[in-house]
Amino acid sequence: SGAIIVSLLDLLPQSKGTAVDISAAALVVAGENAENIGVGERLTLVESDLFSKLDCNKKFDIIVSNPPYIPAAAIAGLAADVQKEPLGALDGGADGLDFYRRIVSGCEIWLQPDGLLAFEVGIDQAQSVCQLCRQAGLIVTAVRKDYAEIERMVFATREGTYYADHLLEFTRDRKSTR
Repeated sequence: SGAIIVSLLDLLPQSKGTAVDISAAALVVAGENAENIGVGERLTLVESDLFSKLDCNKKFDIIVSNPPYIPAAAIAGLAADVQKEPLGALDGGADGLDFYRRIVSGCEIWLQPDGLLAFEVGIDQAQSVCQLCRQAGLIVTAVRKDYAEIERMVFATREGTYYADHLLEFTRDRKSTR
């Protein structure tokens, strides 16, 4: 639906964004939503398997992702309405972490040196995603919980960056995994 990028562009009127999805249909919906919110002219839509069709000379200030994160074996046990989603939007591989591994491994190429990586994660995946980020040379700036108190967002950057030092100061009253 493009909910994340459209919301960010709405909140950050000086920003431009690129939405990447392997599904052309999902990109159509994202584009419609962007137009309806009034941010369509600042959004580029790219049909791609993660970074594969992006301009290799471009680096991003922020990479935000809500990738497929359901472990393959758990998909059959999901609620019926969730199982109506395309399999590719759910299946995160054997442990649910396949897309996180791929994105984190690309951060050296695609993320600005002072950039921020932000992920939505599945239940009980936050610490595993934090470890993947650390292995890639990032520090984990914050893990945030959702309204159900489930660790749901992981933010990571490199040591000494603007994002590490300032942007996420709002997390100081929360548990940090730095």
